[in-house]
Amino acid sequence: MPCGLRGIKAVWGQTVTFICGLWAMVALLSCSGGGNGDEMLPSVTVSIPPLEYFAKAIGGDSLRVISLLPESADPETFSPGVSVMRELATSKMFVTVGVLPFEDAMLENIKSNNPDMKVAVVCGGIDFIYGTHSHEGAAGDDDVHEGKGEPDPHVWSSVRNARIIAGNMFDAIVAAAPQHREYFKRRYDNLVARIDSIDQSVEGRLKGCHGLVFAVWHPSLSYFARDYGIEQIAFNVENKETSPVRLRSQLDYARSRRVGAFIVPAGIDKDKVAVVATGLGLEPVSVNLMSADWERQMFSVIDALIGEPATKTQHK
Repeated sequence: MPCGLRGIKAVWGQTVTFICGLWAMVALLSCSGGGNGDEMLPSVTVSIPPLEYFAKAIGGDSLRVISLLPESADPETFSPGVSVMRELATSKMFVTVGVLPFEDAMLENIKSNNPDMKVAVVCGGIDFIYGTHSHEGAAGDDDVHEGKGEPDPHVWSSVRNARIIAGNMFDAIVAAAPQHREYFKRRYDNLVARIDSIDQSVEGRLKGCHGLVFAVWHPSLSYFARDYGIEQIAFNVENKETSPVRLRSQLDYARSRRVGAFIVPAGIDKDKVAVVATGLGLEPVSVNLMSADWERQMFSVIDALIGEPATKTQHK
């Protein structure tokens, strides 16, 4: 998911100002209630689709989960309609990643227009990676030193972070519907067991792949790379046109590291990444890290890394 940490705030500031005028209206509309059983369930709204995976895995049939952004949305251009805002207004809780700029804009207006709504964040306890979303982090890109730049926001693109996210999500959901705590706990325990199983599976498949290096269009897999001691090389770090100088530098570095895969966001125009693909001699592999099917995307990543190579030309 492309997600520049600067510039989005300005766009979202304008968007949310417009939403502010709608909020009072949708809040009043929500008072009329609904007639079907689904609307009688306690509901939470999550900021992005990957969080929907964790909320539904824990909430099951006792919770209604709404995702603010659809899977195809770009946070830089997304503008929630009245129906989305109405659903948010009727939710008992808004669950955020905690490091996405558009979430900050939403929270400011929630405080002003719906102060009784509970808000929870799921990034608490995660060891952030810094410096991946600035040009200063060229070449390897992953700088784990605290205080350098802003935290990499793609915390959900990691199996080991997922365990932390699941724990924070469990706490949030219990706070939203404490009457179902025992049911949620059973499902949470099952989810943790599943995440641990995925972690073991990925680690097993990567065994013997020490020194594995892969390329990505946007640095969305920094935490995944850290989890398993592999290297990510990113080409577009700020959602801006990549300069010819940086592009050449990154291609030279990637060739020297003998990258084995090139992962790009689902739906991206292939012409946009053609120069990199040609320069690396690799066919781009599409992965949708904004999907609500988080588990499937994690396996898609590992398949891209160690599956049958989609190589056009053999590196020397």
